[in-house]
Amino acid sequence: MQVRLRHFETGRHLHSHYGFVEPATGQNEVTVYGDQTQSDENDHWVVERWGSGAYGQTWKATDPVVLRHYVSGMVLCSRDLPMTGDIQPVMCSGAGHAEDDKWRVVLDC
Repeated sequence: MQVRLRHFETGRHLHSHYGFVEPATGQNEVTVYGDQTQSDENDHWVVERWGSGAYGQTWKATDPVVLRHYVSGMVLCSRDLPMTGDIQPVMCSGAGHAEDDKWRVVLDC
């Protein structure tokens, strides 16, 4: 499933470009871009169930997922590398098998 993720407060899309390196980590940079009317293919992410052999299986609401950048094929991850204050960087890197590649969807209805 392809999705575009939008920041709640700014309305901008989660965005990455292949080959644009984030200086603090050396990994592909992840930024925000556009708005409700402006977007491009670099805002597209593929939601996959985390773990080997997950393709084609039924998911549970509590299963961790991987967010794979549609253009680069790299996954959204977060490393414990504080930048400034309590800001933690996110970047695109790797194949999606590391623990810090996992994300959970929380539905607050």
